[in-house]
Amino acid sequence: MQTKRKYILYAVTGVCLAVLAVLKYVGYQETAWWYLFLLWGAMLTGFVMQPLVKSSFPGTRDSKVVREPQRHLQDHEVLMGYYAVAVLGVFIASLILSEPLLGKSIGSLFVAGNAYFWLAAITSGVLNVGIFYFFNKALRYGDLSIVVVMQSLFPIAALPISFIFYNYLGWIIPDPSVSRWGIIGIALILGAVAFSGFTQKTSKKEFPPENDWLAHHPRMSVLLSSLFAAVAVNCDKVAVSAGNPFLAGVVILGTVALVTFAWTTIRGGVARVQYVFSRYARQFLLLGFVYAGIIVVMNTTLLMGNVNYYGTVKTISLVFASFYGLYVLSEGIDIRQKFMRLLVSLVVVGGVFLIVVKG
Repeated sequence: MQTKRKYILYAVTGVCLAVLAVLKYVGYQETAWWYLFLLWGAMLTGFVMQPLVKSSFPGTRDSKVVREPQRHLQDHEVLMGYYAVAVLGVFIASLILSEPLLGKSIGSLFVAGNAYFWLAAITSGVLNVGIFYFFNKALRYGDLSIVVVMQSLFPIAALPISFIFYNYLGWIIPDPSVSRWGIIGIALILGAVAFSGFTQKTSKKEFPPENDWLAHHPRMSVLLSSLFAAVAVNCDKVAVSAGNPFLAGVVILGTVALVTFAWTTIRGGVARVQYVFSRYARQFLLLGFVYAGIIVVMNTTLLMGNVNYYGTVKTISLVFASFYGLYVLSEGIDIRQKFMRLLVSLVVVGGVFLIVVKG
């Protein structure tokens, strides 16, 4: 039953992408289309990417890990694997999508506008190591529908940081100011996120490593991820504005891959790197190309939109991931918790409506 429901959600994601392609072809209203494209990226994240991260790498009690303990991957080893593939995926996507999405020639994609691009992109790459080290840990050992809600609190910190960036780099990035309705929409979403994240109880028992404190406290891990994300989203905005979304994706992902490769090599040697790829090549390929698609969506929409609206609409992945947890994984201890998670989703959708239509 789980497999059937999972593929139904995959099919829905594919159909929505086809509809977006048709809307782009017929010249649908541009600003709204980019927000819809971002919303689809959130769907891809919640329905596909986050569940894959949770299910692709076995925990300490898995029979394969019990027989072969070295199969249990550290969180930085997970990043090393699929980020290396994602770099290739973004590069391939840039060759195919640069003209239809941005109207740019292939040659212009790999030219940075100024030195701020390199500083912002490499800084974002380093920050992304922290973001996804802590977030992947929370996904692997926490309840999916709770973890994704907690991670979506990062726009609270991103809002003041975006104004700091604008005050110093206003000639590079557009004004991040939000309208009254936009603020109400952000407040609705973040209020619903906070309520859900702090009141829901974990319904699935995972078995994290004994000596990993954060793995035993996934909510704390995901809050740390959110702090890194609040700064990184503004670095991303500088990078895509000073360069372009595809070059930014290659540099940011490449930085994560290099840092985690060095981390793995220092701790386990080249032999550990070879072992990790030999055991999980299929999972890394799948995750890497899915994540590359998400990066293309997120970076191109970030170029076109307000960074604060972008950060908030991006959090809608929590609605899709929560639905996946309820529908596919049967999360939720009782009917009351299931209802509250549904109510949170409806409030979030209302917030998005205010941002897109009234913001």
